[in-house]
Amino acid sequence: MASEFEQLRQAEPKTRIQRRQAKVVVILLVVSMTAGIMFGYCIIGSGKVKDALGFLVRKHLVGPVVKGMDGNK
Repeated sequence: MASEFEQLRQAEPKTRIQRRQAKVVVILLVVSMTAGIMFGYCIIGSGKVKDALGFLVRKHLVGPVVKGMDGNK
């Protein structure tokens, strides 16, 4: 168990530039996912922009994925 922890710790970005690059990647992923949800729900679908990021829409979109991972159908 300790060796796995050491491997994960060593795999973490070491320099300030690498940490900054990792943060930029995470931010870009969040922005692109949000833009994709809004594009798909509002432009391709017939939803409203304010409803695209609402709790019920997220529950509707994520629900089947989570159920599929659990093996429940």
